[in-house]
Amino acid sequence: MSETLVIRLPEDAETALQWVVVNDDGGQITAQGSGPLADAAGLCSGRKLIALAPATQVFRTAINIPLKGATRIRQALPFALEEQLARDVETQHFAHGKRAADGRIPVAVVSSELMDSWLKQLAEHGLAPDALFAESDGLVPVPATITIMIDGDRGMICDELGEVTAADTGMLDSMLDLLLDARTTEDASAEQVPVNLLIYGTAAELEAHAMTLERWQQRASSFNSHVLPDGMLGRLAANLPRGINLLQGSYAPRSDISLHWWPWRIAAGLAGVSLALLLALEGSRYWQLNHLEARLDQGATALVKTTFGSAGEIRDPWGELRTRLEISGGVADATATGFAEALEAVAIAFAATPGLRLDALSYRQGIIDMQLQAPDVESLDQLRQRINGPGRFSADIQSANPEGELIRSRMKISAREGT
Repeated sequence: MSETLVIRLPEDAETALQWVVVNDDGGQITAQGSGPLADAAGLCSGRKLIALAPATQVFRTAINIPLKGATRIRQALPFALEEQLARDVETQHFAHGKRAADGRIPVAVVSSELMDSWLKQLAEHGLAPDALFAESDGLVPVPATITIMIDGDRGMICDELGEVTAADTGMLDSMLDLLLDARTTEDASAEQVPVNLLIYGTAAELEAHAMTLERWQQRASSFNSHVLPDGMLGRLAANLPRGINLLQGSYAPRSDISLHWWPWRIAAGLAGVSLALLLALEGSRYWQLNHLEARLDQGATALVKTTFGSAGEIRDPWGELRTRLEISGGVADATATGFAEALEAVAIAFAATPGLRLDALSYRQGIIDMQLQAPDVESLDQLRQRINGPGRFSADIQSANPEGELIRSRMKISAREGT
C-alpha cells in the first residue's frame, strides 16, 4: 500500500506549515506535524506528495462551456470568467475538473504569483508535488447535510452539493443562516426539508463557539459535533486526492520521454507473455466459477455475522439473508459478475463501522442496493468511505433521513468505471 505526504501550505508567513502522512485508505501513518518545510521534506522519500493551498486564496466556481478537450476549455476560461474576477485575468492561473452531470465544469482560479511562490518554496527543499489542491477539496459532500470545518479564526462550509465557502469564523454564522433560510419553505404548513449539521473542530475551537453552535443546533433537524484533536488536516487528507488539481497547463509536471519510450521497446515480449497467460486463464475458467461460488457463500456468511451478530455455524447463509432481509432468490446467483467482490467489500466495511443495522439488500444489473440504519451521519459517511477505499467499488448515499435518534439511509454500491 502506497503512502502520501500531505503538506498544508500556510496562508501567510506567520502561520505554521502543517503536514501528515496517510495511506491509500486515508489512515494516518504519522502524527500531524507542524514547523519549517525542511522538517516535512525529510518525510517525502518514497512517498507521493500532495500540497494543499489555502481555501481563501483559491476562487471556486462552475461554468457551462460548450467545448470539448482540456486545452480548449482551459483557453476559454479567462474570457468566460473575466467579469467575475476582480483582478486582470492575465495574472491568474485557471484549472478545471471533469464536466458534471448538469453540464457545468468546476473551475479553480488562483493568482499565478501565488502558484509560482508555492512551487518555488517546495522546490527549494527538493520537493515537486504530484498534485496541488485547494484545501476545501478535502471536504466531502454528504446528502441532506451541511458540513462545517472550524480552523482557528477561519472556517469552511460545505453543502450537500459540494459547494464550499471559506471565510473568517465571524462570517460563518451569517453564511450558515443564508444556507438554512434557503432550505426553509415559504409555506409554513408544508413539510420542511430536513437539514443535518456536521461540525468539526478542536475542543478549544468548539468551546470558543459554543453559543453559536447552540443556536445552530436549534435550527437543524440533527446536529453532530466532532473533536479533531490535531486540527482539520488529518480529516482533509483522508479524502484526497479529489477535486481540481491546480497543476495544469504551464504548471503541469513535465514528463521524461525516455520513461515512456522504454515500455514500448519491450511491448512485443510482453504481448507474447500475455497471450500465454490468456490461454492459461481460459483453461482455468471452470475452476474460477467454482471458486466464485465459494466466495459468494463466504461473503454472505460474513455479512450475516457482522450485521446480525449470528453465532455458531451457518449452514445456509443465503437462506439466512433471505429470511432476515426478504432478499429475492436472484441475488444468490453465483454467476452474477462482481457480486462476490462487492459483497466482500460491504461485509468488511460493516465490520469496521460499529452501530449499523442492515434492513434490506438487493442486487440487480451489477448494483447492490442497501437500506440501513446508522447512529449518526458520521458513521454513514465512514461506511461509504470504507467501501470506496482503494478497491474497485463506489458507494453513493442515495438518502439520509433522521428518524428519532437514528439516521435511516439508502446506499448504492456499484463497480467503478473501467474496473
